[in-house]
Amino acid sequence: MDPISSRYGEAAFDLAKSAKQEKLWLQQAKEVLSLFESTGLDWFLNQVMIPLEAKKETVKKLFEKELAKDLVTLMLLMLDKGRQRYIQPALVDLVARINRDQGIVEGIVYAVKPLKEEEKTILEKTFSELLHKQVSLRARIDKNLLAGWKVMIQDRIWDGSLQSNFEALKREALKEGA
Repeated sequence: MDPISSRYGEAAFDLAKSAKQEKLWLQQAKEVLSLFESTGLDWFLNQVMIPLEAKKETVKKLFEKELAKDLVTLMLLMLDKGRQRYIQPALVDLVARINRDQGIVEGIVYAVKPLKEEEKTILEKTFSELLHKQVSLRARIDKNLLAGWKVMIQDRIWDGSLQSNFEALKREALKEGA
């Protein structure tokens, strides 16, 4: 992570911790990150031809009633400083800091289509039991998968995709044929 995003992430974490609102900020940061991923908000905020005031007004309209006031203020400050490209990485850093502080291990689950909340919850519970730690998964879409899912937690990967199952069958067939 770059030092600028890390500094903003640390500042946001300190604000959340001092207000004793870590869980609220965690939830809200995840919602904003989800919005960044599902819309063109990141692209919009990084366009140099769009006036600063239009960007700030958009952030206010989207988040002022939904997010903690200090979180919105931090995003607006980043826009004022011309650091809009660091908003998303700073939020990722914030989520990581809160999770670390609460003993939660982060991971990513890759799937062909968006996971239902129940499916994600089942995967989180399964991996929490497997690792003996509380696991929080972020869902990502991977169009290269045929079916199934792939989970990455820390430096480990669990591949439950159809493609990996085909490869395992192929290895077995080759081993038996040799």
